[in-house]
Amino acid sequence: MKKVVFLFLCLFSLTAKASVISTLDNSGFDFRCLGTSGSCGQTFGQTFTVVGSETRLIDFGFILSSISSGPLNIQFNLFAWDGSNIAGPALFQSSVLSINNLEAQLYTFATNVDLTSGNQYMAFINTAGIGNSTSPTSGFNAFSGSVYSGGSFRWERNAGDGGWNNGDNYDTRFVANFGSANSVPAPASLALLGLGLIGLGFSRKIKAA
Repeated sequence: MKKVVFLFLCLFSLTAKASVISTLDNSGFDFRCLGTSGSCGQTFGQTFTVVGSETRLIDFGFILSSISSGPLNIQFNLFAWDGSNIAGPALFQSSVLSINNLEAQLYTFATNVDLTSGNQYMAFINTAGIGNSTSPTSGFNAFSGSVYSGGSFRWERNAGDGGWNNGDNYDTRFVANFGSANSVPAPASLALLGLGLIGLGFSRKIKAA
């Protein structure tokens, strides 16, 4: 029984708590358009606030609506947010993803970036300067009600000009998953687990003998 308890404690030491910001369960509508054509917004995103001790952003994602005249190239970005504009260097920038979906889909990227509790950040998708013509467009699957109080839906009509428009009474269908520093097992914890497994196996050999 003691061996089982010891092994459980080893496993428990590797378990990470997780917190989530999510508005995915809300019923959304097609907020067009995302792309470089006409008067579309070239970047769409969501500001959010980090709370508590779980400050490692594991991943984030958005539900994008269908693509017309695709494919559409998109790139995920993460910056600090000063209340009206992005600030400082990029904290995360994904590879370029070429999408051609016919229905609304959730797109996520793993980030594993350590952030600061109490600070605001902007997670957004960019379509400018990554090979798009003026034709392909998509949109955010947005909803009215602004149920997430820690941030807001924003977009730039001309990417990089700092002229972020406020989504007023709208939010995006957005998700951000957080973990603590224990989200990645430390070498010492892995060693402890290994010793537990070795000890359990050794004791079984003695019993069998």
